[in-house]
Amino acid sequence: MSDSEGEPQGSDLERAIDEVYQAPLETFVAARTALAASLRTQKRTADAARVKALVKPTATAWAVNQAWFRDRAAFDALLDSAARERDAHKAFAETRATDVRAAAAERERAAAVVVEAALRALGRTPSADARFRIAGTIDALASSGVPADQTLGRLTRDLQATGLGALGGWAAAAAAADAGQAPAPRPTVVVRNPEPAPPTRAERQARERAERLAQAEARLATATEAAGRAAVVHADATEALDRARQESDAAAQAIIDAEQRLEAARAAAADRRRTLADATRQASEAELQRARATRELTRAEADVKESKDGARG
Repeated sequence: MSDSEGEPQGSDLERAIDEVYQAPLETFVAARTALAASLRTQKRTADAARVKALVKPTATAWAVNQAWFRDRAAFDALLDSAARERDAHKAFAETRATDVRAAAAERERAAAVVVEAALRALGRTPSADARFRIAGTIDALASSGVPADQTLGRLTRDLQATGLGALGGWAAAAAAADAGQAPAPRPTVVVRNPEPAPPTRAERQARERAERLAQAEARLATATEAAGRAAVVHADATEALDRARQESDAAAQAIIDAEQRLEAARAAAADRRRTLADATRQASEAELQRARATRELTRAEADVKESKDGARG
């Protein structure tokens, strides 16, 4: 995931982020923190902030991510079949010959493969709720595409398809899971100018459950994003505090060094003053000695002169 020195750069950073989402869900936070710390030590604060703000996925969103990473061919087949189903509906609306039922059945088969791949990624017997959530996300991706705030392989929340047909399919998947059976493909029949049928009790309950789930997921996403932003702010504040502490320690050490130099200068000045006093005293003594020597020299010269004068007389 890195260059020759182990530092994620450019597209390598994207691969490193993918690895965080591919790792076991329980290691997500640790992997995210380690990657952000590595970037921060490289002074790549913008990349570190981006990684620190990555949102941890729900367990079922994580399972769908694993299906994307591990079985890309099945995922691509689902998206392709969904596109063909949309084309079939468009052709039918334009009164061109098409087999809408066959296109829908193909998409159902492709969706079932991806759902099972995601369920296998959970590594345990899936609950009815897990199957419901995963099937709903796969259905939403096929029918509505990827939301603007999400990325395939990095989904952070469950998705919901819209419409009573989608809700009915989810309810059927949950009921089949409760019965220990694989969910049966739901037939899609397109008729011209259909009369709307009143929703059944199961459909109403499924719709209400989906709405509550969507609201809860939206609140979770908002709270998670806020927590991510708060974590970035906290990390920046911690870094600023560390820098301030280091600068304060450096300033304190500089003061200590300056005080030590001042004390040394004072001691040197005292030594020089003592040396000057000694030299002054020695100079005074030398001056006295010179004066005495001068007086003695004068007396000696006088004695000599007197002796010479006496000798002439």
